[in-house]
Amino acid sequence: MPLEVAAIVLVAAAMHATWNALVKRTPDPLIGQTLVVGGGALLLTPLAFAAPLPSAADLPYLAASTVFHTGYYSCLAAGYRHGDLALVYPIARGSAPLLVTALALLYGEPVGSFALIGVAAISLGILALGFESRTATKPIGFALATGLFIAGYSWVDARGVRNAASTLSYLVWLHVATAIPIGAYVCATRGRRLLATSRSGGWRALCGGGVAMLGYGLVLWAYRRTAIPPVAALRETSVLIATFIAAASLHEPVGPLRWIAAALVAMGIALVVV
Repeated sequence: MPLEVAAIVLVAAAMHATWNALVKRTPDPLIGQTLVVGGGALLLTPLAFAAPLPSAADLPYLAASTVFHTGYYSCLAAGYRHGDLALVYPIARGSAPLLVTALALLYGEPVGSFALIGVAAISLGILALGFESRTATKPIGFALATGLFIAGYSWVDARGVRNAASTLSYLVWLHVATAIPIGAYVCATRGRRLLATSRSGGWRALCGGGVAMLGYGLVLWAYRRTAIPPVAALRETSVLIATFIAAASLHEPVGPLRWIAAALVAMGIALVVV
């Protein structure tokens, strides 16, 4: 992977961990998730007038990705409702690269041997972060389901953005479309709480949404320039940042196995960017 692409993906990883921490701080994570998605869509809406309309060939990718993203947001919020950031986030993000790599190999996507070893090391390290001394089956179940949805939208978006007129066009229309189903559901089921939370933390929603959309835009940019599995794996190094936030800001427990996991992730990064 080119070094400049790796650097961009690492920046995107930091952004991803940041907005997930904002969601976890919300009393109802689904409301927090909705505010972030809605805030991002609101910021992107003016760009819809400048971005090209999606072509007929783009619509199947956008439709599939909207379904995967909606499932992802719902399962992630449910995981955060039942478990810690330091538990749910690593398992969700760590399981996805293995699934994406399996899809890449199945469909003939070029994957180098060093990149394969790197993906495995990163995934093992990330999963170790999540499974350290944990027995909470419900949040782990939601985290694994989240990982399936992550793998789904990663694969669809990587292929979709390569066929799109531009990265900006794909990003804008994807997130505007994704905000509709999750926004409609939360308005119908948690309307008053959504309004109250948006009044007290609307600025957080806009900031989190801006960070989330910019971060994913950088990932889509990387997908247009290199193979899918290394990008998907390198992006998941966000769990190191999320683990630090969980310990320092959310005061969640962090055990000694985290050091071994961090070393595995660092080794994986080095192999992926070779």
